[in-house]
Amino acid sequence: MPNFAGTWMHVKSENFSEYLKANGLNFLLASMMSKASPTLEIHQTGDEFVIRTITTMKTREQQFTVGQAFEEVHWSGGTKQSIAIFEGDKLVIKSVVDPENNPVIERELIGEDETELMMTLRKGDVVAKRYFKKRD
Repeated sequence: MPNFAGTWMHVKSENFSEYLKANGLNFLLASMMSKASPTLEIHQTGDEFVIRTITTMKTREQQFTVGQAFEEVHWSGGTKQSIAIFEGDKLVIKSVVDPENNPVIERELIGEDETELMMTLRKGDVVAKRYFKKRD
């Protein structure tokens, strides 16, 4: 099982603004969020996770256990039932209800020394990637 624990600094994003628009965010909010450079703080104890996403606009915290449904709170304030699972070495979070029409977020460690984290965000045919570097 990969160890995602640590503090991760945002490096770059690809197609993130389009992903936000595909999720119904208006142009102004999508523009502001796509320019944000978040820090991820991930605490992992076995299958239990706490992920804090910190930006200058807002801090969001998700707590979950892999394989168990949990209530996910979105940036917009809305909630939905989601589940986290491992697909190989990827940590995947998707909606319990109608997973085909809701966003899917994959996190995976990349690089030879696994000091980089790549998030792949999918909504329908729109795919975005966000890259993070582990802080020492």
